[in-house]
Amino acid sequence: DHLRQPLQPEQFQKRSMRGASQMVAAEIEANSAKVVAKAFDGISSLLGRFQQRLQDVSEAAFTQGAADTVQRARRDKGQQGPPAEGAPASEHKH
Repeated sequence: DHLRQPLQPEQFQKRSMRGASQMVAAEIEANSAKVVAKAFDGISSLLGRFQQRLQDVSEAAFTQGAADTVQRARRDKGQQGPPAEGAPASEHKH
């Protein structure tokens, strides 16, 4: 049968080509896994920064909104800022 026959040069070449292409395929696979991992790290770091930025912005907006609400409440009460000097004692908050 053909297994016992010595390999012909072209068969040997085919076999070594197949081995080489398998090695190349394995290398490509390993590299693309690294590339995907690196890309994923980059994306998740971007997302993390984006999330932090959103949090900062919403906290700032909340703080500003609270300040506006307090000012509006004071305005509605007819009171701009802290009570003026000489205001009735009931106006002073101790």
